[in-house]
Amino acid sequence: MEVITFPKDRVIASKWEKTVVLLQNRTLSKFVPDTEKLDYQTLQKMLKTHRMVYVKPTIGGGGVGVMKINKLSNKRYKLQNTTSVKRFKTFDGLYNSLLKKMKNKDYIIQKGISLLKYKNRLMDLRIMVQENLKNEWEVTGSAARIGSTKKIVTNVSSGGITVDFKKMLNHFYKDKTEQNQFLDLLHQLSLEVANQLYKYNPNLKEIGVDIGLDDQMHPWILEVNTKPDPRIFFRDKSTIEKVVRYGRAYGRKYDLTPKFEHEKKYANKLGKIKRSIHNFR
Repeated sequence: MEVITFPKDRVIASKWEKTVVLLQNRTLSKFVPDTEKLDYQTLQKMLKTHRMVYVKPTIGGGGVGVMKINKLSNKRYKLQNTTSVKRFKTFDGLYNSLLKKMKNKDYIIQKGISLLKYKNRLMDLRIMVQENLKNEWEVTGSAARIGSTKKIVTNVSSGGITVDFKKMLNHFYKDKTEQNQFLDLLHQLSLEVANQLYKYNPNLKEIGVDIGLDDQMHPWILEVNTKPDPRIFFRDKSTIEKVVRYGRAYGRKYDLTPKFEHEKKYANKLGKIKRSIHNFR
């Protein structure tokens, strides 16, 4: 197993390093998709095992640089990013095109998860975990992200929107007890992620866990962000206020300026949220 040493910083940038650390936890390893560093051999191997994979920049966020590869019949391949789709008759053709798009940056390959869809659009979750005022890990927010039509990512910066995840659960679980049990599972999973990363970086104060659900409602940890953006919770004033209160306690300052139309809409509904939080004690 690769040995990982994190810098003495609250931000852990490398997706690969975070994945390696999570895989060292037996409980969490069941929820982490098969992942490799991207090169010619590993891509070939992964496409033999999985008919769909995602490739992601090792460092970066917002869905930038993410691409999806499907292995089609007759040894053909389809490569899709946020703006285009290309098909290739050979693996070498696919790989050479990929190299050009990678621009000499390091990438990882991740087993593709057939995510649950809402109204034919991809859906995943963001769960926020923070160090609270008692210096304990606490889940402070959860939201569902709905991707734009035909997009391969759910990020708001790529046209996605956020919705109340508890309300979304009504579409998958009719029984309230089952809803609460499933939500508790996701929260416990996210807390375990925080605890595991904290073992390797005790300066960690907050994380945003991106979780995908497959058609069996099995949760998969798609990514962990150690500098999460709280604007995803604009729909819920109490959540935003708690996130900011905890963040201030450990010295984090958030840029809450709305960037996208749906954020501006909800910021206005919440009564000028920037001003209310500025005055919040």
